[in-house]
Amino acid sequence: MNLLNGSTPVMTNNYTYDVQNRLASVGNGTHAAHYTRLDGSGLLSNTAIKTSGGTTLLSTDRLWTSKLAP
Repeated sequence: MNLLNGSTPVMTNNYTYDVQNRLASVGNGTHAAHYTRLDGSGLLSNTAIKTSGGTTLLSTDRLWTSKLAP
């Protein structure tokens, strides 16, 4: 997606999707957020913000648990 000022690009974002058409990453050419999901689920298990050179700036892991009602 491009944001234009007239015909001049001001900002460009890139989006990728996994095989199930869920958002996998969003980037702007300098930084990107990468999303990993729990196997067999749509729940996010990790989000990583990386530079275009591959350096990880931030990474968050999620632990999902389930409880059965008594």
